[in-house]
Parts: sequence; structure tokens; C-alpha cells
Amino acid sequence: MVAGKIKDKVNSRWIANFIALFGLIEPVLMGTLIISCIPIPEIIALLIALAALILHYFSNLMMLLYYRKITMIDPEFSRWVKVYRKTNITLQILGSVFSFRMYKLFYSGIFGLDS
Repeated sequence: MVAGKIKDKVNSRWIANFIALFGLIEPVLMGTLIISCIPIPEIIALLIALAALILHYFSNLMMLLYYRKITMIDPEFSRWVKVYRKTNITLQILGSVFSFRMYKLFYSGIFGLDS
């Protein structure tokens, strides 16, 4: 993120990069919350933490379905996907496993890359 801002101050959207890369640690934070709730005698805290993790992955799945339904019908984006197939697949996997915020990397201009 910082390197992208230094390399290309004009086109790199560093806030979008920050939000996307912060999504990498969301599952870790959820796991830490669940582990910290285990010793609490009240089971409700653990159930709420588990529900939050389930909803987190549900929202990732819904965003993946939305992404495939809406953005893939765009002709310009479809041409881009044919050229950058690995990038598209990688961001879909990252968005499903970590956080749907990873999709922000498509338009964030990270390291001055063209959106």
C-alpha cells in the first residue's frame, strides 16, 4: 500500500488498497474472537462469535455470486478478464477465503496498474 502510493501518487487509490488488504486479517480476527470466547462460561458469547464467522463467509459467498452475475456481463470487463484470467481467479479466491473487500483491488490502481 505504501509502496503503491510512493510509486504512483496520482493513480494509486491507497485508501481502497488499505481496505482491501485489511480484509486479509478479518478471518484471523474472527478466529481470535472465537478462541477468546471459549473460556467464558456464558455460551451465548461463543454462539454470537460463531454466528459472526458464519455470516462473514456467507457475505463473501453472496458477493462472489453478485460479482459473477453483474460484472461478468459487462463487455469491457469480459475482455479484460480474458487478458488477465489469473488475476480474476486469484481475486475471486481471495475474496471468498478472506473478505469480499479484496474485490477493491480491481479498481484500486495498486502500484499504478491500470484499472
